[in-house]
Amino acid sequence: MRRDQAVINGIAPDGTVDFISFGHALRHTADLNEAFAEFHRVLRPGGILLILEILPHASPWGYRIMKLYLKHLVPFATTLMTANRKAARLMSYYWETLDQCLPPERILEALRGQGFADAELRIRNGVFGDFRAVRPA
Repeated sequence: MRRDQAVINGIAPDGTVDFISFGHALRHTADLNEAFAEFHRVLRPGGILLILEILPHASPWGYRIMKLYLKHLVPFATTLMTANRKAARLMSYYWETLDQCLPPERILEALRGQGFADAELRIRNGVFGDFRAVRPA
C-alpha cells in the first residue's frame, strides 16, 4: 500500500503509522484510555508517540506565579490590547484547562495500561512537558 493511501476516510489501518504527535490537546481529551488505545492500534511496532503539553508548575511558588500570569495578567493585557472581553475570557479559560490537567503520573500509567513501552516524561522549564512512548515490537 502506498503511504498516501494509508488513511482511508480518516481512519488509519492497524500498524501503519510510524510516528504520532499530539500537541497541547491532552487536557481536552475525554477518555485517555480510548485515545491511547487508538494511538497504539495505528502505530506500527517500534512506532513512537510524542505528546506535548503545558503542565502546571510543580513547585508551589512556580504554580502561583504561573496562575497569576495566565489567569490574571494575560487576560487583563488581552482586554487592554484588543478591547475584546471574549478574547480575555478565552485566555482565562486557558488557565482553567491547564489547572485541571491530570497529574503526569496518571498519564504515564494510562500509556502503560494501553500497552506502550518506555513511557517517560521530560519537563523543561518546569512547565513544558513531553510524554514519549513506544509501541513494542
